[in-house]
Amino acid sequence: MTLACYRKDYANFAETCFQKFGDRVKFWITMNEPYTVAVQGYDFGRQAPGHCSLLPSPLFCKIGNSAIEPYIVAHNFIRSHAAAADIYRKRYKGIQGGSIGTILNALWFVPATNTERDIVATQRAKDFMIGWFLDPFVFGDYPSSMKSRVGIRLPKFSQAESAIVKGSLDFVGINHFTTYYVKDDSMNITKRILKDALTDTGAVFLPFNGTHFIGEMTNSLWVFIAPEGIRSLMNYIRLKYGNLPIFITESGLPDLSTRLIPVRHAYFYLNDLQRIRYHSSYLPSLLASIKDGCNVKGYFVWALLDNWEWDNGYSARTGLYYVDYTDNLKRYPKKSAVWYKNFLKPTVEGAVKEDRKGQSVWDTFSHTHGKIVDFSNDDIGVDQYHRFKVCYDWSGNSATEPYIVGHNILRSHATVADIYRKKYKDIQGGSIGTILSAPWLVSATNTEKDIVATQRAKDFMIGWFLDPLIFGDYPSSMKSRVGNRLPKFSQAEAALVKGSLDFLGISHFTSLYVKDNSAKITKILLNDAMTDHGAIFLPFNGTHIIGEIVEGAVKEDGKGQSVWDTFSHTPGKILDFSNDDIGVDQYHRFKEDIQLMKDLRTNAYRFSISWPRIFPNGSGEINDAGVDHYNEFINALVAEERTMEILPRHAFRNSGIGSGNSATEPYIVGHNILRSHATVADIYRKKYKNIQGGSIGTILATPWFVPATNAEKDIVATQRAKDFMLGWFLDPLIFGDYPCSMKSRVGSRLPKFSQAEAALLKGSLDFVGINHFTTYYVKDDSINITKRILKDALTDNGALFLSTTKSLLSNPFISAFNGTNFIGEITSSTWLYIVPEGIRSLMNYIKQKYGNIPIIITENGMSDVSTPFISIKYAYAYLNDVQRIRYHSSYLSSLLASIKDGCNVKGYFTWSLLDCWGWETGYSSRTGLYYVDYTDNLKRYPKKSAVWYKNFLKPTN
Repeated sequence: MTLACYRKDYANFAETCFQKFGDRVKFWITMNEPYTVAVQGYDFGRQAPGHCSLLPSPLFCKIGNSAIEPYIVAHNFIRSHAAAADIYRKRYKGIQGGSIGTILNALWFVPATNTERDIVATQRAKDFMIGWFLDPFVFGDYPSSMKSRVGIRLPKFSQAESAIVKGSLDFVGINHFTTYYVKDDSMNITKRILKDALTDTGAVFLPFNGTHFIGEMTNSLWVFIAPEGIRSLMNYIRLKYGNLPIFITESGLPDLSTRLIPVRHAYFYLNDLQRIRYHSSYLPSLLASIKDGCNVKGYFVWALLDNWEWDNGYSARTGLYYVDYTDNLKRYPKKSAVWYKNFLKPTVEGAVKEDRKGQSVWDTFSHTHGKIVDFSNDDIGVDQYHRFKVCYDWSGNSATEPYIVGHNILRSHATVADIYRKKYKDIQGGSIGTILSAPWLVSATNTEKDIVATQRAKDFMIGWFLDPLIFGDYPSSMKSRVGNRLPKFSQAEAALVKGSLDFLGISHFTSLYVKDNSAKITKILLNDAMTDHGAIFLPFNGTHIIGEIVEGAVKEDGKGQSVWDTFSHTPGKILDFSNDDIGVDQYHRFKEDIQLMKDLRTNAYRFSISWPRIFPNGSGEINDAGVDHYNEFINALVAEERTMEILPRHAFRNSGIGSGNSATEPYIVGHNILRSHATVADIYRKKYKNIQGGSIGTILATPWFVPATNAEKDIVATQRAKDFMLGWFLDPLIFGDYPCSMKSRVGSRLPKFSQAEAALLKGSLDFVGINHFTTYYVKDDSINITKRILKDALTDNGALFLSTTKSLLSNPFISAFNGTNFIGEITSSTWLYIVPEGIRSLMNYIKQKYGNIPIIITENGMSDVSTPFISIKYAYAYLNDVQRIRYHSSYLSSLLASIKDGCNVKGYFTWSLLDCWGWETGYSSRTGLYYVDYTDNLKRYPKKSAVWYKNFLKPTN
């Protein structure tokens, strides 16, 4: 298909959607994340259609040009959107009354340092991610930084194209997840290596600036919790692009997982406190951006359901609802679903017509059509200000009435308090007070204007009422800013109000940053009392999901093949070897999923219409069955009063810098470690053992290995893996020489022991310490693929650990997945799976092969991916470490079974007592039974596992 035909066919597809569904659909989205499609699909080759030229090898991509194709693809996305938007506006918008936009994925970027070059590089990063698309849509052309750096590889818009592209958005959807530091790549090191579109930025994205991580680490290595980023991003769009209406179309975090965990073993995923922490911090930051004047219209959680996540397959879980892939795709609410439901839930007294209660102003207002966003009323409970819809046709004066009402509330309280104190207090012995709602407010920066603005915000929130009740008058900041709109207390009223509290009730829920609104943008727009201190409310909420990753039914009802249907069936393209054939079966289960939305009280849903389900061949004859399905889906949403947004969807290895020899040095080092141990052991035994009565040994780290299949070659490869991990050291220490498999495969690169050295080594252990954490499958690497690429010691046994992020070190030959089953329950550390039977097998292997030498388990435990910047008050997810308890209780039971088998196990050490600095991971993982607060003088706090372990060790009668 030519590019011109693509645009024409896409316009035809979009117009068909307008015709068939536009009478009910009011929000149309033409493209979802064109940046991701361009970069991941045509630069990296990780996503469909898998084009790239980064490393010209069949192992990566067979076709593509990473330096050119991404720009061509993006250019045609922009022109296709403009064509569809032009059709909609000319033919349908006036009749149907809808809006059309597109969705861009946008990280936020912060300079790694305050140097000019990092600041300039940061702006360049914004230009290449956000400006690449938003500049043409708003200004009609690409950013100047892109034109100067990309040169002739960047396509140009004709004058006519520029005119149709410019202004073609009614709104923009933003998928935002995290923030990164940016460092200038002035030497173009990555450009010289990769020669692709992404490195045209001349900027490197980093989560760490040399001093601090950008935010709290999650178990998805690319997402850091940095809520201030979403506020900064909204303000950037407001200031640069004319305050374009914005929908947050995706915001959330994934948990690395596996589809093979049934719900009964899914506590770690169901108890998703970090997801709650993510949304509870990002939503206030988004609200702060609205108070800044940003034109934010709605917020969609990423995502309603766990689903099939593009190139990650089922290896990431993003939903508020857990999908049990082992049990007919049943849905279960996670803790975040309960939290989000409560976040959206109205809360008032209710019973408005019971026990002779009269009508309040809210009883009347909530029954006025159109005043409440979800069309409910306060008969049961609606008084939650996030759900209140500002209605401009309501009679009143927003600039004066709030102050009059507040003034009368204060005078009413003082009157009632005076009556109580004079007539009833002495007799009844009670107290009288009032309740104020008060977030805590923190200056966004250390600048004087933000500090002053923060105090002003406190005056307008707390001081508005507490100053009169304590001091007898309003705060001076209110009097000066509100002027004659603020009522005055008479001398007698001031005397009555002052001191009229016996106590104060505080309703406190959260904290917010405050930034000075010197431009008074929100004030200019709204001219109301609330903007006297810069506050407006979030008017919209919702959930969303992309059709391809949930819909499934790829071969049903006449659907054609999409590029992702093909791509997901290409071996090696999807991390967990799955495909999109089923997704989470929303094609058949959409009614059930709508009930989940209803239960959550969300009022909006975004989904996509599959192009090949409407046009199986891309163009030509319409598939009526596909149209019927989406009509049924839309009608079901309409019946439940759900707003829709519809997407007609288109379908570390060192490079050689520095000294070293990876093929020889590891063996030399290992050889000298063994000889050193033997020398020391000989000294100890000859000079000290009889006197001191001690023992000497060494500690070896080893997982357990299991053949991926019952094929003989995998069984042999598994033994080889054991030889290269455990036998490399234990064979010389027990038998005096290396394993035969090592000698035959490594050859002359493997040093030899002299006869005297062998004699000294053999039997030089009194015991062996074993650090054991997990188990892996092993598959034979008969064609030596990894060896040909890396040519190092580790690949001599065909053994590398599978990374859950597709790095160059990812390897299918030692992994946690055998093509049918994962080896065990995943943890937040992607290399560690809970496989308790592995420790029993390992103990028996040592017993049988090495003469039942005494064994001490010197490390056994699991790590939680974390960050040093989480203080104890935000550490609930880490303190409530139920998965660590499950790990130890299962491994200890298995270890006990090995002792009953006759294994000579002498002791067990948990990994570890305290959270600590973890070698190359630094403070980014937590392994302890005790939580260390790195923000507060390294104070220790017991986790739930510490309490469990204490009880486990407690003597029983």
